[in-house]
Amino acid sequence: MYDALAKARAAAARSAAEIHNDEVTALTQLAEGRAAEALKTIDGAALQATKEKLARSTLRYVEGLLALAGGNRESAVERFAACSSRLLYCKYREAVVRESVGDKTGADGAKRHILDAPTRDPEFLYVRAKMTGETKTR
Repeated sequence: MYDALAKARAAAARSAAEIHNDEVTALTQLAEGRAAEALKTIDGAALQATKEKLARSTLRYVEGLLALAGGNRESAVERFAACSSRLLYCKYREAVVRESVGDKTGADGAKRHILDAPTRDPEFLYVRAKMTGETKTR
């Protein structure tokens, strides 16, 4: 029984690592201006990510970036909104894009969601600094 559980955990860890590698590859392709290749990479990773909540959420983030690169801000907002609340940078992007499309109420709500749940996580500190201009810790 223990052996089967250990094998299942190892398989899940390998799966998550493979999905993460695909996400990094897609972000690199996007940064290099190869959006079509990034989209193909993400489509492949999406098939693997069906059981991994954080991986699905990261895929939504990359899809949002692809939508932004394609000029579709409304689609980007939908993708960023689908991210887990644990992906603070994704939620930050949601707030920024909502503001750019004129959804001030939605942007304020996304910002409030981030700022109302402070953590000691470096990602939170970075996002808070980007949102507030505040660089010192309290």
